[in-house]
Amino acid sequence: MAAQQSVSAHICQQCGSNPATLRCRDCLPRPFFCDKCDVMMHTRYVLHNRETMTAGFFQPLPPTTYVLNKTLCHDARLVPVETPLRICDCPSEFLRIKPGKAVAMVTINGRYDLRMPELVCEACDATWTSGVHDVNLSDYWPATLHFSTLYGTDVFFTFEEMKMAAPGLSCQAFLKMLDQRTVRFGL
Repeated sequence: MAAQQSVSAHICQQCGSNPATLRCRDCLPRPFFCDKCDVMMHTRYVLHNRETMTAGFFQPLPPTTYVLNKTLCHDARLVPVETPLRICDCPSEFLRIKPGKAVAMVTINGRYDLRMPELVCEACDATWTSGVHDVNLSDYWPATLHFSTLYGTDVFFTFEEMKMAAPGLSCQAFLKMLDQRTVRFGL
């Protein structure tokens, strides 16, 4: 019951005018968002842990889900990776970002089902997809050469620190903890 705290009515702390529909645990000190402010903020910050206010209680909300007119909607969200400002000699207004291949991203907060970003120039059809170097620059480690799974380096550092503090900790116990965090955050 403590994890599902009772909800009281709030006004969006971003725009100050619309009723809040969700709370973000990572956007402190102003965690309450209306539908529109949530989409504007969390399209960029997909790894934030958000909770929707449903039936008087907070329920975890995956990054691929957003609230629109009190209805849960789904949309692809992109892995936050560094992208180039230009991929060709065309003006930047022709550059579009779109969802690429699906990946499972594992951070210390659990697993996220996201998409790799792809850049496309609408003028010359040039394209860009991230490589190992781009993924590493963004503090992720690919589990395979095809990027079907990415690990946030925070997972490795946390496991190392826990093994140093509690040498008896098994890899299975650590993975079970990650699974529980995934469930807790609604992913």
